[in-house]
Amino acid sequence: LLLGGNLLTHFTHSRDLRYVYNLTAHYNTDEKIYETMALAEAHGVNTLSIHTAPRVMDILKKYRYERGGKIGWIICSTNQVDADPAAYRKHVQELVADGTEAIYLWGVVSDRLVAEGKVDMIARAVAIAKECGVPSGVGAHDLKAIVECEKQKVNADFYIKTFHHHNYPSGP
Repeated sequence: LLLGGNLLTHFTHSRDLRYVYNLTAHYNTDEKIYETMALAEAHGVNTLSIHTAPRVMDILKKYRYERGGKIGWIICSTNQVDADPAAYRKHVQELVADGTEAIYLWGVVSDRLVAEGKVDMIARAVAIAKECGVPSGVGAHDLKAIVECEKQKVNADFYIKTFHHHNYPSGP
């Protein structure tokens, strides 16, 4: 079972309710995040899916290496593979060295790359993680990203897809 990491990183997808981000940030202190992960583990959740927002890796490493947490990590780098593939590779290598079990391309990036006709860059990101020795996937907010990856035979091991509507005033 997967624990989604957006609330832990304060990315609440709260649409037009801007105050919710700050509310979540104040509620989810480091201690509350450790408590949430421990509670998830106690109920059979064995993996966390999260992106590299500020301080995420510090929190995850402390939970695992100092507090004895066992929850696995599926992490996406927020680096832009198309803007600087070398920096993306370096970040993936660091994530793997820190103990990440799998890497995926951030859905924000995948959606943009598909819209720009750059599925080859998604394939490059997938290949980079595999070259670093971990399973590699693609995140998406738009189903088009997954459809295009399948059409163009991107060698992803898995996909992570959000399920939500855009029926709100600031929705795309």
